Amino acid sequence: MQWVAYFIWAAVALCVGAIIVSFLYLRRQPATSSDKVEDDTAHVIPFNQHRWQLLLSRTPFNADDVPQGETERIAWAHELLGVEPEWFSGGDVAMYPCLSFHNAVGDSVDFIQQRLRENNKLRLYAVKPTGVVLTETAYEASVVLCFAAPVVYAGKSAWRYWPVNVYWEWGYLPEQMQCRQIIYAALHSGCEVVGVELDVADIYFLLESRLIPEPLYSISPDPNLATPDAQWDAIAVANAGEPVPGQIEETLSAADLQHRLENSSS
Repeated sequence: MQWVAYFIWAAVALCVGAIIVSFLYLRRQPATSSDKVEDDTAHVIPFNQHRWQLLLSRTPFNADDVPQGETERIAWAHELLGVEPEWFSGGDVAMYPCLSFHNAVGDSVDFIQQRLRENNKLRLYAVKPTGVVLTETAYEASVVLCFAAPVVYAGKSAWRYWPVNVYWEWGYLPEQMQCRQIIYAALHSGCEVVGVELDVADIYFLLESRLIPEPLYSISPDPNLATPDAQWDAIAVANAGEPVPGQIEETLSAADLQHRLENSSS
């Protein structure tokens, strides 16, 4: 029995010693994971000077017109031009947040009317590959859409952009018809519709919102000027909607689209 008592007391002593050693060890450790979480939330987006200069070069503003601090510049570009703050970090991120009206043409009507209530001028760029005829059999026949609204700062006019991240393939009739309907909705809501031709690489940049192609910045930057001459007749492809093979139930009919347009403008 005496040996059993010695054994129990030895075990207790070992347990107490282990607790003391563990306590002292934890006291000596660096910041806990919760501290790291707090550090992450306080992370500041790095500022890529090259991207800032690229953005500035495509606006009418010079260095004296805009905020001087990096944080203030990021906030200014986001508020006025809609540029994503993360884009200034220099990584492979979107320059602008993308819209998606795929199988949701009615949402485009709501978007257009909201923009027009905020600013009575709105432009829709309809961008297709240079030299490619829009027929169902032509390879790479497609259109990418991008909305733009004029903004004014320091007495100078610029544009805020909303790319639509859908590649409307002309060889696939349901996609083609949705593109036609959005152009129709824009036109009948009072938007400018401008047909632009771009190199396919530039179209993919626009499609992924990685960069607004330079020609879109260059086309009539002054909203007080008349509608610029289009490079192709995008208005000619506008269509309120008609049945085509492959459509899904969510497809908006011409009557439905007209109803949405009438109700949103009233």
